[in-house]
Amino acid sequence: MLRTRQADAERQAEEEQRRLTRVAARINLLTEDPEMHDTDAAIVVKPLDARRVVVVSEAAEGFDDDFAPIFGRLYPTLFGELGRAGVTPVGPTYGLYDQRADGRIDVIAGVVVANDAELESSVAAVRDLPAAERAATLVHHGSMERIIDSYALLDRWIGDAGERPLGFSREVYLDCPDN
Repeated sequence: MLRTRQADAERQAEEEQRRLTRVAARINLLTEDPEMHDTDAAIVVKPLDARRVVVVSEAAEGFDDDFAPIFGRLYPTLFGELGRAGVTPVGPTYGLYDQRADGRIDVIAGVVVANDAELESSVAAVRDLPAAERAATLVHHGSMERIIDSYALLDRWIGDAGERPLGFSREVYLDCPDN
């Protein structure tokens, strides 16, 4: 019984140390980077729910490519396919990325649909995004031309907090004005 208590106390101490490291990383961002003084730019660690999305994709050579024209082609295709299939979106749009075996990147446009949604299409596919127990999240405000700054802040926080990314990001578009 004492060994069980000891193991529990060690797990709690490790979790508190990880939390302390994350807080220190946040303090570092706030004190060293004036862009982070806005509370809207706060990094929040939280769970993510599983989501069913309908997606379309296009290959890019790498992350140095300009994804704006790619997304500009993908979203009209995506919503056209949804319209033809009679599938109604029930949530926000997504930007996702996958690594191909040849080193290129799949740029993926998606939108949340009902959990029971099915789609027959040669262009679009239904994809289930798994839940995540913990995700570092950041709300980016402003032009997508400046998204690289938000990614840099998030990347720095991940390193400072002693965390490590597990795959590519999920971009959830909460509000997308025409510009």
